[in-house]
Amino acid sequence: MSSWNDDYLNVYPPTSRMYTLTMSLSSIAISMVAQVIEKFLKRLR
Repeated sequence: MSSWNDDYLNVYPPTSRMYTLTMSLSSIAISMVAQVIEKFLKRLR
């Protein structure tokens, strides 16, 4: 049963693709927000 499930996921991996897409998008957004916060803190000093 587990091997059939693995084969199914290899053929149809929309959930894993969506997961990787969301993870990469969120990491990009987090880095952008961090850069903005850094600039803001430098202005405050």
